[in-house]
Amino acid sequence: MAATSTASCPIMCVSGCGRSSWSARGRQAAVEGERRVMGCSRREFLKSSVAAAAVLPLANLHQDEPVGLRLARAAPSAALPTLCGMCPWRCPLEVRLEDGRLAAVNGNPRFAPTGGRCCAKAKAAGRLLKDGARLRHPLKRVGKRGQGRWQRIGWGEAIDTVAAALEGAAGSDLLLYAGGASSRYIVELWRRLGGRVAANTRFCRHDAWEWRGSLLSVPASPRPDCLVVLGGHLGENISIAPLRTVLDWQAAGTTLVVVDPRCSTLAARADLHLMARPGTDEALLLAWLGFVFADLPEADPSEAAVRRLAASFDPGRAARLAGVEEGLIRKVGELLRRGRGMVRCGAGRRWYGEDQARLAAILLLDRLSSGAAPGGALPETALAPREAPSITAAAGANGRLARIIGCWGHNPLQALPDPFATMRALDRAELVFACDILPSESVLYADIVFPEAMFLERTDTFSLFPGQDGVVAGMPFPVIEAEGEVRDPYWISQQLAVRLGQTQGFEHTSIMARIAADLAPYGVTPAGLWEGGGLLPVTRPGTAADAETPPGEAAAPDAALPRAA
Repeated sequence: MAATSTASCPIMCVSGCGRSSWSARGRQAAVEGERRVMGCSRREFLKSSVAAAAVLPLANLHQDEPVGLRLARAAPSAALPTLCGMCPWRCPLEVRLEDGRLAAVNGNPRFAPTGGRCCAKAKAAGRLLKDGARLRHPLKRVGKRGQGRWQRIGWGEAIDTVAAALEGAAGSDLLLYAGGASSRYIVELWRRLGGRVAANTRFCRHDAWEWRGSLLSVPASPRPDCLVVLGGHLGENISIAPLRTVLDWQAAGTTLVVVDPRCSTLAARADLHLMARPGTDEALLLAWLGFVFADLPEADPSEAAVRRLAASFDPGRAARLAGVEEGLIRKVGELLRRGRGMVRCGAGRRWYGEDQARLAAILLLDRLSSGAAPGGALPETALAPREAPSITAAAGANGRLARIIGCWGHNPLQALPDPFATMRALDRAELVFACDILPSESVLYADIVFPEAMFLERTDTFSLFPGQDGVVAGMPFPVIEAEGEVRDPYWISQQLAVRLGQTQGFEHTSIMARIAADLAPYGVTPAGLWEGGGLLPVTRPGTAADAETPPGEAAAPDAALPRAA
């Protein structure tokens, strides 16, 4: 990939785009201090990074003043709209400033699903903003990986070092651990380079199959007579929108059934709590399928095997396996058979095992008990195959480890099951770079560290939400002036893309211009969102740009049951 010259490049780079004589960075360092990394506090890490080098002149890195500051000067008491960045829900917020400083964070009253509320994490955003351990300058490792010895460098050297390694690497040698909305642009670049992306590889998302119908979309669904939730920790996850909907349904007459071996917040509010033994919920699902099948004629010969399997799991057998009273199983089965039922396995993309049969049973029971036709495709709830995350994801063809590993808003040392195998994979890579707000364990193993702006200081991409009358769009706005040399995710990815000659999608002069182009098909502009209080109704285009494209065809859930019985 040839670098683009400064003269022909439509985007001005940090220190020019010409080639440099980069040296090879082959390393095979032994794994030392594997356990020591867990004992290094963030503040200790920060103290070790103050060995400063001269910062390169950054005359062309000026960022526009946050729109919130301009408005706050004109109207000090104004509520500034943005989206929360403290978790994947991205709840709409309103921020108030006093003398240019954060004074209050509240939910956006225009967003019906949350009722204008926000959780404690959003309320505590000011602490993250002023955290003394925040990464505020680009860093270069000067000690062994994991030691936390750093040198402060300029953005030009940081970008050049990573771009040099990417330029000479094959796509099969590139691995990116990506998390959060800020990783959108680096993921785009990484895929153009042919690299592999491991996204959302967390314990709570350790599944090979993703259920794409989530409780976040339930406001648009008719209220069921019976709602069965398996392992849904809406309270512990502080999932305000779906939790509020579920409790409203319950108050209106829905019978709430929770299947969970633990007494979760939602289980404590349930009408029926079935404390099934871990791993036995499939027996309950099959027993309930038997109740629903009893009133349905066999419309498709392919259902015969599923019916026979369900018949073999009568309530008595399911009770013995799950350790639940048979009477409770029969009661829930009758509720699902008589009324409109809904079966869910938690909110959003939470962990629910790698067993395709279990998810297939949930989808089939949900479809049949809701009154949908037994045969045919499942609307809006297709199974999409996903790669199960593990350290084996760091291996390429024939088990070869990735040469270049990036950690963007993601900490695989905490997210993957075997942290020591992850340490070894990171230690054997030729180059590891990280982009984050705080120094995590993966940052300790990085050769180059990009400091990213936090959500109150930046924007990243827009989001679409279910509203009362359709879909609404929202986007985060920078409402606080950024400290140090932190940058937004588009800018960092753009600098890498320009050096690598991959300017498609990065030709916009700023992240606001890029978001404006992405929003155009929806008939919404960033200025309109700002003036509209952060949220506006949209009409989805013919091909929804926000829809996740499954990496392969979903397997038929009905056929999956007998195979895995």
